[in-house]
Order: sequence, then structure tokens, then C-alpha cells
Amino acid sequence: MAHKREKSLLWFGAVLFSVIILYALFSVAAKPQQAFSRDDAAKFALEDAAKRYAGAEFEVESAAFDEPSGQWKIVLAVVRNGHSACPTVDQVEYSLMPISSRPAKPVISDCGIRLVFRREQALINSAKQSSISPLVASGASGCAFQFPISDDKAARAYCSFVDLQGIRAFASSNSIPSGAWVAQWTLSGESKLIAMDSAGKVLATG
Repeated sequence: MAHKREKSLLWFGAVLFSVIILYALFSVAAKPQQAFSRDDAAKFALEDAAKRYAGAEFEVESAAFDEPSGQWKIVLAVVRNGHSACPTVDQVEYSLMPISSRPAKPVISDCGIRLVFRREQALINSAKQSSISPLVASGASGCAFQFPISDDKAARAYCSFVDLQGIRAFASSNSIPSGAWVAQWTLSGESKLIAMDSAGKVLATG
């Protein structure tokens, strides 16, 4: 009797183990697989955006693989006049593959003073300050960075004329806190710097 019971338990265990293995295999097979990487997905979205929004600059704000749909979801910032006193920003969401996008959603569409959550807002606010506005009126180009700057390569890709050493020295000498914004305005080799907090309050100029 004990032998029979032992055989039954062994049989039940074997069946249970097989069911678990089959379930695991089915789960893996049923789970959507990423056909390409995050970088590839972002590249496809950027290539399409470049055709749709000629002359704009782009920034990948987020990229995530959505398992239920089996698609990548890419959110791009579409920036026009990005180094001026009045840049505009739209946000476009892509799904791929197949590739599709939703209509652009305005993020910054005017040159009004505002809280600073993006570098374009820092440019708009800083260009209106008396220490900066004469240079801007003469045609200066601007760049803005949230301090501290951690990626020099990305900073130079965004702003070819940035003086990272000068910005860091300025920030250090004025005790600019982490999270504050520093804008650099440059014209014919002359540069001016201004730092502000996220509320738009000027912390230092130089």
C-alpha cells in the first residue's frame, strides 16, 4: 500500500513539474519580444521626425517598451529656434513598429516669463534681464544648462560654442546650487552668463 502511494506521489510530482515547465515556456513565448533596441527605436523616431519637422532640433525625452502592445513608445521634444530668445517646443509621441505618431502637443509656444523646467524656458527668462538683453538684441545665441553639468559630450552636442570651464568657474564662485539653471549668451566671442532658480529668480550674473 505504501509502495502504491509512493508511486502515486511520484507520478503526481512528475505531472506537476511538467505543467510548470509548459506554463513557463508558454509565458516566454507569449510575451512580446523586443525586435530592436531602445537606441534603434529612438533612431527610427528621430529619422521620421526630421522629415516631418524640417529645421527643428530634437531631444529624446523618454523611450520605453510597452509589453501589452509589443511596441516602443518614444517621446520627442521638437525644438525650433532653440538658441534664440524665443524658442518653441512641441512634444510628439511615437509608437513603433509599425511607426506612427500622435499630433504634436505644444509645450512652449510663446515668449512669456515662466517657471523654469526646461532649458528653453531658462533662455526665454534670461534674455529679458537687463544684463543680457542688449547682447540678445544684437543677435546673440544662447544655451542653458541645469547645474551641475554631468555630460560634457551632450552639452557640446547641444551647444557648439559652450564654455564649460567658464560656466563651472562662474557657478563655483557664485555658489550656484544644484538644480539651478545657467544660461550663456554669446556674440562674436563675447559671452555673458546668468544663473537663475526654477522660479526664475536671478541668482548671479557674470
